[in-house]
Amino acid sequence: MAYWVQFKPEYGFHSGPVWPIPHSHGCIRLHPNAAPKFFALVHQVTPVDIDYKYPDPPGSYMVSSAVFTQPQGPLLQNQ
Repeated sequence: MAYWVQFKPEYGFHSGPVWPIPHSHGCIRLHPNAAPKFFALVHQVTPVDIDYKYPDPPGSYMVSSAVFTQPQGPLLQNQ
């Protein structure tokens, strides 16, 4: 798994889909341009806070190419 960063056993951040179906098994997929930057920034014991307030979209949307749109603006902000 490219740029794998585990935040819970068997769950993590990574780049790209899980073969052969482009959907998530509970992980958080990162844009291919952001994944190497994120991977370089986090270290073991880096705190992770996931605040998810939106309901999951329909399953048909999750496996369509509609979710792969070009992000706008910078992918990571310098703090």
